[in-house]
Amino acid sequence: PILSKMQMKYKQQADDLELNMSLEPNIGDELWEYDADRIDQVLTNLIDNATRYTQPGDSISITTTTDDSYQTLYIKDTGSGISPEHIEL
Repeated sequence: PILSKMQMKYKQQADDLELNMSLEPNIGDELWEYDADRIDQVLTNLIDNATRYTQPGDSISITTTTDDSYQTLYIKDTGSGISPEHIEL
C-alpha cells in the first residue's frame, strides 16, 4: 500500500513536470514489515530529490527485489544527479 500511496501522492507533480513515474513492485503476495511513518518519510525525501534533479521527459521508477535475506526497494531516476558541491561529506 505504501508504494501505491507514493505514486498517487506524486502523480500530479510528475505530470506537471512532464516526468514519467512508474511503480513496478515485484512482491506478489509477500508482506513487508516496515515502520509506515519512517518509510513514508524516506520515500518522500527520495522522490522529492528525484523530481528536483530531473528534466521534462526524464523518468523516476520505484522497483523492488526480494531474496532469502532482504526485501529491497529502489528509487531510480534518469536525472543529472546532485552536484558534488551540494553533497555533504
